Amino acid sequence: MTGMLQYDREFAIVDSFGEALRLSSHPKLTLIEPRIDIDKQLLIVNAPSCQELVIDITRREGTVSYERDINICGSACSSTPWGNIEISDWFSSYLGVPCWLARYKNISATILNTPHYAFANEAPILLISQESVSILNRALKQQSFPNASTKHFRPNLVVHSVSISSISEDHANPEDSWISLRISRSGISFCVSGKCNRCSMVDIDPLSGMKGQTLKTLAQYRRNRGNITFGVFLSLDQDNSHSHVTDWTIHEGDNILVTIT
Repeated sequence: MTGMLQYDREFAIVDSFGEALRLSSHPKLTLIEPRIDIDKQLLIVNAPSCQELVIDITRREGTVSYERDINICGSACSSTPWGNIEISDWFSSYLGVPCWLARYKNISATILNTPHYAFANEAPILLISQESVSILNRALKQQSFPNASTKHFRPNLVVHSVSISSISEDHANPEDSWISLRISRSGISFCVSGKCNRCSMVDIDPLSGMKGQTLKTLAQYRRNRGNITFGVFLSLDQDNSHSHVTDWTIHEGDNILVTIT
């Protein structure tokens, strides 16, 4: 078990040099809206002024079968092309650069005891709290900068700490002190494996593609030894490996019990 959400970060858009396209260079990426139809096993993609793109996630649809490493944030990841030339043309036309859709090639079966989290950077789950975003927005407002939303940080999970009655005056994000958490309904538990180092990607507004001042503002109160952190990484607790359940479902509104240092 990897602890990843199903199909999470399995796909990337890659240029002809094998580099994953980044928001800083291609802000139109943020306006692409993908969704997975689990029942029909389809990846459905929409973008402004584009015809809806439907991709079968069970087969490559005639793509030449070969594997290659692509570069994701400086790390080489094994991948395979996904989809036919029409799919490549759809992304290339919208983004204005030759590119193709790649899918992570699972190689964990051949490398024992080495975890793989698809195209994720460090861990299977990224979590932020709504309180942390509120602290940031207070700092942004003081400088007359636009608010940031949770989507600026591309998290897997967004939580609201019901036990916290007010925003911290010392700019401490609630999740900074968490060491583990358990989702009440399913019983699945996670360990906090570290804080997420942030880059200029958080400056891109996910609704407009416009650049803001999120990272600059975070640097004023979230910098530590050269790193600007926001949110925490979660890894599946090893205690879950004793369970006979191999698939869990997380629901919006689930209660979460947190262990704090």
